[in-house]
Amino acid sequence: MALDLSTLADYSWSDIAKAAKVAMVNSALGGNQLTINGRVITRITIAEAKSLYTLATEQVAMESAGSSGAGNVLVRLDESN
Repeated sequence: MALDLSTLADYSWSDIAKAAKVAMVNSALGGNQLTINGRVITRITIAEAKSLYTLATEQVAMESAGSSGAGNVLVRLDESN
């Protein structure tokens, strides 16, 4: 079965972070498999959801920093003289 990826929505990183939090709660409550119309769907684990949440929040921070880096700069001092 081919997937048509052109129909996927472009979710923001903050939306992905919220979804990851919901996934962590659902996983903690149990029931890691669903069966719908004969198809088995497995939920992500708490560790996978936590990893996704961490990635999403890091991306939100990077996007909000913009090109200025939120005031952070990398400096190398050369005191060879």
